Order: sequence, then C-alpha cells, then structure tokens
Amino acid sequence: MGCFGEVYFRCPKCGELVSQQTKAGDCVSTYQLEEAPPEIVAALVHDAVYCTECDYLIHFTLITKPQAIAY
Repeated sequence: MGCFGEVYFRCPKCGELVSQQTKAGDCVSTYQLEEAPPEIVAALVHDAVYCTECDYLIHFTLITKPQAIAY
C-alpha cells in the first residue's frame, strides 16, 4: 500500500470541493491548490479528475509567471 498526499480545489464549473491524490512531496500532507508547493502542483499536470458533484472533467495546466533575471 502506497502513501499519498492530497490536493484540494474547487470545481471550476460548480464550485464543489474536489481532491486529487499525489505521490509528490512527503505523501502525508494535504494542500489547497493555491497554497501547494510548486513540485506538488507540477505533479498534477498530467492528471485529470472528475468532479463528484457535476461530473465535469478537470485537467490541470501549469502556468508560470515570467521573471526578470539580472545579468
């Protein structure tokens, strides 16, 4: 039996609280999607999950913010 962490987020269609398991990180923590560490969020990019309330299929996309680099 493996250990999993969980990431919670709201369904973009109906607002229901949905969770997705991940093996990234320490495998015992729970996170809100907006507050999850980058490595946890990156691990969800290839996942998809159905909302248990409205059956909407949710895909994850990683969007990064551009940063200026000093030379």
